[in-house]
Amino acid sequence: MGTTTTYSYSYVEPTIVSLLILSSFIYLLNAARYIAHQLFYAGLIGEILVGIIYAAPLANILKTEWEQTVLDFGYLGLLILVFEGGLETRLDFLAVKSNLFLSSIIGLTGILTPIGLSILLCTIGFKFTLLESFTMGASLSATSLGTTFAILSSQGTYQLNKSRMGTILVGAALLDDISGLVMASVIEKLGHLGEQNLPWLIFKPIVSSIAMIVISTLLARFVFGRIWIKIKCENRIIKRYSDQILLFCLIAGLSAFVTIASYTGASTLVGAYCCGATLRHLDECRKKDSTDVEHSNTTSFQHLFEKYIRTIKEYLFAPFFFASIGFAVPFLQLWHGKELWQGIVYALLMILGKFITGVWIIIWTFASTRFKKSKVTNVLPTVPVEIAMVEQVPMSQPSTTSPVLISHRSLSSRSVDTPHDEVVETNPPEVSAKKSRSIYPALIVGLSMVSRGEIGFLIANIGVSAKVLSAEAFIVTIWAILLNTIMGPIAVGIMIKVLGSKLSDGVWID
Repeated sequence: MGTTTTYSYSYVEPTIVSLLILSSFIYLLNAARYIAHQLFYAGLIGEILVGIIYAAPLANILKTEWEQTVLDFGYLGLLILVFEGGLETRLDFLAVKSNLFLSSIIGLTGILTPIGLSILLCTIGFKFTLLESFTMGASLSATSLGTTFAILSSQGTYQLNKSRMGTILVGAALLDDISGLVMASVIEKLGHLGEQNLPWLIFKPIVSSIAMIVISTLLARFVFGRIWIKIKCENRIIKRYSDQILLFCLIAGLSAFVTIASYTGASTLVGAYCCGATLRHLDECRKKDSTDVEHSNTTSFQHLFEKYIRTIKEYLFAPFFFASIGFAVPFLQLWHGKELWQGIVYALLMILGKFITGVWIIIWTFASTRFKKSKVTNVLPTVPVEIAMVEQVPMSQPSTTSPVLISHRSLSSRSVDTPHDEVVETNPPEVSAKKSRSIYPALIVGLSMVSRGEIGFLIANIGVSAKVLSAEAFIVTIWAILLNTIMGPIAVGIMIKVLGSKLSDGVWID
């Protein structure tokens, strides 16, 4: 009996039903994002809801293979989101030790607090086992890195993604993402506690991710940056095809970083972020070396991303990612009475577990303000310094002198008859210090950390597959992840809309 050999995939014209489903899905994702942005100032909520409706748990409009395709394209959108975040990261802020330390403190608080609160509530209040309570807390310990970038970039009016606060927030979310991968590894291996290599399986994502960040930083600073400066673009052919050459470098670099991260056990998201930050460093090296500022701006990786990638990311890849989050929601199983109220209570507690991370911004602000005041007290009481500052301004200069110099001049004119301690008490920056103590950045950081997403659903599903989570605990966990993913961006969007121009105040939004 002969066998039929297929040499290629047969081209068959798709049915009109398939075309209508796909086109309506893409259109409604974008329409829902626009409506949700107008109503809640968080467009990704609309995309998640469309994903829930079209997926198998509810209307089952999309075929299973289509859902997998959307999920694959969506994860590519997640990588592009994280890459864009690295490309827009303020490296001068990221290089400051205090910012790195603060990101670590916020990230660790966002990891440990949800796990601790989960163990307390779920073991004592809901009567789940300790292992279930830990797994539920682990699912809620990871902040969605892609959602964080989407929240910051969607509020383009205030450039929060390029601010000091945004840089610290991204660092904390990145740490939470790494911890989420570790938690997933731990939960997956809980049924094999006798394995001798379990400690390495747990620490491998941590070691690999840290090594990825450190090595890429060193290479960017001491190798790639210096090579990039030496490459001259005066050649006529290179100038003509500069966009195509840079686009190839961007795609090849992103592919290389993500592949290396995957094969070394690090997060692919860490690889995408490191690639974006590396290319940002190359752009800055080019700007410092180039005398033609306009030309260096138009041949930068940032300009290239804006020109060729941002539009397709915004209208296709990113909507697919948030729709794939909706695919993971077991919608019909969420509405049982006991799991429903437990899920809502648990979600509120998990909101608190992440929202409390913003307290570190307030603590840091007051601590740094007091330190600066003590430093000013030790330096300012010498009259010659005040006189020297005044003498730098010509006497014939009009009254448009900067406010700081005017305040010094007025102080020095009284300093002859005024004791030094009185000079210190009336010394200026009360206004800026007051602004820097604002709680607005703390609120935005805390609310931005609330949103969970892809890592949370991943850990919860691994817990069910490994029989660590019961069906009831799984539904309660899904409720908490879903409500946090929805309420976090809405709260941030409303907060930013209400605060408006006040967000330009203080050292955190600079």
